[in-house]
Amino acid sequence: MSALTQKTNWPLILTLWLAGMSAAMQFSQVSVTFATLQAHYGISESAMSWLLSITSLFGVVFAACAGLFIQRWGYKHILLMALFLGGALSLVESTLPPLRVMFALRVLEGISHLAIVVTAPTLMAASAPRHRSLVMSLWGTFFGMAFALTNAFAPWWLARFEVSGLFFAHGALMLFMGVFFALKLDRNLIVTTPEPIHVRRMLQLHVEIYGKLRTALPSLMFMCYTTLFVALLTLLPQLGAPAPWVSVAMPLFTLAGAFVAGLIVQYRATPPQMVRAAFGLTLAAILLLIVANFAQMNLSVFKVAIFFGLGLQQGSIYGMVPYLTHQPLQQSQSIAAIAQLGNLGAIMGPPLLTFMWLAGGANLLLFTCAAIIGAGLLLMMFVFKHLPKKTP
Repeated sequence: MSALTQKTNWPLILTLWLAGMSAAMQFSQVSVTFATLQAHYGISESAMSWLLSITSLFGVVFAACAGLFIQRWGYKHILLMALFLGGALSLVESTLPPLRVMFALRVLEGISHLAIVVTAPTLMAASAPRHRSLVMSLWGTFFGMAFALTNAFAPWWLARFEVSGLFFAHGALMLFMGVFFALKLDRNLIVTTPEPIHVRRMLQLHVEIYGKLRTALPSLMFMCYTTLFVALLTLLPQLGAPAPWVSVAMPLFTLAGAFVAGLIVQYRATPPQMVRAAFGLTLAAILLLIVANFAQMNLSVFKVAIFFGLGLQQGSIYGMVPYLTHQPLQQSQSIAAIAQLGNLGAIMGPPLLTFMWLAGGANLLLFTCAAIIGAGLLLMMFVFKHLPKKTP
């Protein structure tokens, strides 16, 4: 397949970015109503963490194969399906159905989420031949921006329309975006070549993607990031003295970090260099938070610093995709791998870190986070030795 655009199409890029935020809100709307939903359904904190993360299940299983379906039906059709499906599911969820039904709806939301996070960034890259690293770093902010907006405006919305109103508004947003792209998105922005869809080809795709460092490396790094991000947004505000501004500031500093990373990888450093710096800074911030917690200091600055580091990771990891791969098909495979291992991290992170929190308190939680980021940093330093120093 080949991109047809020769000039950066910023209006399209920004609307696709908004579509990504609507997908991320499938998580943020549950995170911000975590305690309310837990009380409504009468379930434990651990069970509630599964309701938050279960949407990632579909992506864990099928993300690497998403390209086969995109090749057969095209980027536009898959994106529209995802937006309309996601909107409809959110409207049903706004009725707060029985717990088993809600779990089933959350699993089905994974289809919508996966389709958006695979199609939208590839379309963005195809729309920005001169600014691909910058645009991919912008895409990397979609999760943080969604959480920042949700944390900023959800309390006001919930006070007036309650949980049902929040879910209904999200569903309406996704349906509106589906109508917008149905009218405005060029179906030939990326030309696709259909491939047969069968189990053998799906398995072969996994070998193709994860058998190459160029397509696999960004996803391995992203898994470390997603394991922490959603879980810490939910858990860290509960650590130390209450500071309501921190819940809003954490995702905002994630955005700041992602934008800084995007500018650096576009004009100064290579994405792999930025990834190593991002993981190093995040690890340092976590270790400082551990020390501050032992010393019973104010923890707010250290919490925000962690999320600035996570933002640097977010922007620089997505920036690695056009640095390591140049063909749209390879980029789509790399993004699919990011979606797959990102979903694996997202589904593991909340239950794992909640368990650590309940089993050993804040110290065990923070040491676990430090170990995950430290492992990612060591992986990056080791694997990068086997990659060329310059863009091929």
